This record gives sequence, C-alpha cells and structure tokens, in this order.
Amino acid sequence: MSTANTTNASAASTRWLVSSDYLTIKTVQLGYNFDKRAIEGIGLSNLRVYVSGENLYSWTARQGLEPAQSFNGTTTYRYTPSRTVSLGLNVSF
Repeated sequence: MSTANTTNASAASTRWLVSSDYLTIKTVQLGYNFDKRAIEGIGLSNLRVYVSGENLYSWTARQGLEPAQSFNGTTTYRYTPSRTVSLGLNVSF
C-alpha cells in the first residue's frame, strides 16, 4: 500500500489561519463649553454639552470574535464588550 497520495490528518496546516491584526476605538469623549457671555442672558454661569462612547468599533479579519482574545483551542468564556454611548449636559446657575 502506497502512502504517497494520502494526507496526515494531524499535520500542521496554515489553511485556517486568519490575521490577528486589529484596530479598535475604545473610548471617545467630545464636549462643548458654551461662551459665558452667550449664556448669561438665560441666567446660567456655565453650560457644557458632551457625548461619550466606549467600545465604538473594531476593524479585524476575525469576524464575530473578540480580536484581543487568544484563540488556542481552549474555552475562556470571554464576551465582546458592549458598546456604550452617553449624552450629557452640565449646567451651573
């Protein structure tokens, strides 16, 4: 029996390897402080509006998987962090 045309099922293969490179936007906060002269007319001394976000986006070739997690065949029960967006308003009289 010749083994020249058979494959070894336990041989190392790069067939299913996917790039582990990734880029994520973890935390962003944008805010605006209104000019004091513009808000004094409505009885305010300070007015600030802001938006904040966490875990906004990930660019990766590993679709559906947490890119920062190690994938070595074991179970780690790690979930992708949830995306959070918050709006805020700071007012001082």
